[in-house]
Amino acid sequence: MADPVIDSSERLQDAITRLSTERLARLCKTLCEENPSARKFFRSRLFVEEEKVPGPQLPEPEYRRPFGHLPRPGPRFLEAHRNEDGEDGEDGEDEDDEDENEDDAEDEEDGDSVASEPAFKPGSLKRTRPRFAVCKNCEKEFDVAENTSESCTYHPGMSHDDNSHPDEDFFADHDEDCHGIIDTDEMREEYPDGFIYECCDHNGEEDPCIKDWHEPTDPEAAKRRLIQYGGGSDTSRIVASRQALLF
Repeated sequence: MADPVIDSSERLQDAITRLSTERLARLCKTLCEENPSARKFFRSRLFVEEEKVPGPQLPEPEYRRPFGHLPRPGPRFLEAHRNEDGEDGEDGEDEDDEDENEDDAEDEEDGDSVASEPAFKPGSLKRTRPRFAVCKNCEKEFDVAENTSESCTYHPGMSHDDNSHPDEDFFADHDEDCHGIIDTDEMREEYPDGFIYECCDHNGEEDPCIKDWHEPTDPEAAKRRLIQYGGGSDTSRIVASRQALLF
């Protein structure tokens, strides 16, 4: 007889796997709003301290600039940072501090494993950035804390059809009238060795000709999920989402 607890857990995992990205994101946001322990867990997983991010020196992040350059920040953001400029006298502790202490106490009482996660201190937001981003060159997700000058390999414009062309010898027996069009994304994925990149004459199965730092994609392509990050050989700067202010 199947264990009902295990069966229920497997069904839940299967249901989560089947969720759309949008619905899963909404559920995670709701969980963070309603559960302090969950909020702490997501912070520990999705943010990293800026000093732990390797690479060229970054420009002043946009969310640190004067508020006149940004939409007015929400009350949670202001509350979390009001003590940093000494505006709150000598109390040295605000309501958010008390909330965090209460959260920690609840975790200890419940034996919650989240209590062992790295603590998130109010006021530390200015020293953190989102941990994950999508590279504009190789189009892969990467961890900014593990980014190196050799992490990304790509061909210039490798995501665009006009940077590679079909190898005539490879497709010598391919009749487009019978077998379909060759120059498509689907064919590139199925027969990478049948397409030649103009930048280096390598085919899709050979090592790309450029090795460099990962660089986050532009804000629109990332659906405004990232914040400012710099990288690459030319130390280009990519400005992305301010959504992190919500945390």
